[in-house]
Amino acid sequence: MAKGIVIDMGRLAELADEVSKTKRPRAIRINRDVVAVLRPAARRSVRRAKREPTVEDIAAFEAAAGGWEDVDTDQFLQDSYENRRISTHPTS
Repeated sequence: MAKGIVIDMGRLAELADEVSKTKRPRAIRINRDVVAVLRPAARRSVRRAKREPTVEDIAAFEAAAGGWEDVDTDQFLQDSYENRRISTHPTS
């Protein structure tokens, strides 16, 4: 807080209570100059409850298991590194 500024905490608490109840911002003024604006805090979003997986969810998960078993991982990695090394961006 800057030197020389005295804040009446009781009045500030009243303003905060008013902003909370009305959900409308209030300006804080010193000699007709707005020095701050007290705004209502944003509401936190409500988190959805975690749902239990259905039988279909579990079946889909299990069906995906082993989906890459026919891929040669060594060749896949070699191709990936090679593709990263080659620049595909056009030169200006």
